[in-house]
Amino acid sequence: GGVYTFLIYRNLSKSIELQLERVIISLCILLFSIIFFEILALIIVKLQIGAEHRRNNHLLSAFPFFKNILKVVVVGICLLWILEIYNVSITPFLASAGVLGVAVALASKDFIANLFGGVSVFFDKPYALGDYVIIQEKYRGEVMEIGMRSTKIRTRDNVLLTVPNSVMVTNAVINETGYDPELRVRIPILVTDTSDAEKVETILLDVASQHAEVIKNPFPLVRYRAFAESGLSLELLIVISDPANKGRIVHEVVKKIHVRFMKEGITLAYPTRELYMHKADHI
Repeated sequence: GGVYTFLIYRNLSKSIELQLERVIISLCILLFSIIFFEILALIIVKLQIGAEHRRNNHLLSAFPFFKNILKVVVVGICLLWILEIYNVSITPFLASAGVLGVAVALASKDFIANLFGGVSVFFDKPYALGDYVIIQEKYRGEVMEIGMRSTKIRTRDNVLLTVPNSVMVTNAVINETGYDPELRVRIPILVTDTSDAEKVETILLDVASQHAEVIKNPFPLVRYRAFAESGLSLELLIVISDPANKGRIVHEVVKKIHVRFMKEGITLAYPTRELYMHKADHI
């Protein structure tokens, strides 16, 4: 304002004064746009902190997306306003936008697919921040960030995996956290067909119930599934409260089952083949 007032009283020519006025107003628009965006970003951060305290994961996943959208909108409005000050008509740009849009769409179809994938993830909410997901039955980890183009997942090896949103939308994503953080875990077991089925079931339920991180309601279950080639096929079904601890809990339960089986004389079945040899008669 001071610079503008100073220039007015310098008795400059109308053309120079007009150009300086446009430059100063453009700088003011740019400055106020930055301030406006920072204020809105600060509000978003405050709301995000409140959502973290309430542990509202679905709301948390929306904040990064809205922040990126807000940045694009503010920059677009700022540019249009500055063009209006310089009396630049945007009609030719809009007229050529059709042809240019086709070329850009063909050149950046992957980016557009990922962008719409991000919108689909936001509205459908197949997963949220903090959920444990399995992608393409190959990668498993915790959702750390949901962006406009990609989703960042931290695997159990502490590796950051960046997956395009188009992949997350077009492929099956297994959300182990789901609507309830409690996760049912199936531990397959194969015992010999001569084993005492009742005794095996008692041992498995006893081991599972003694583990501190296995939920008691619902209580662990044992289900015999089939008469396999090498023995009896069964599963121990347990429920845990935190999917992040799935690997460690299964590790501990399997170790304790093995110790009890050895102590109680229960034999695990392994694939075997019996070969009978007959002495051929001489011709």
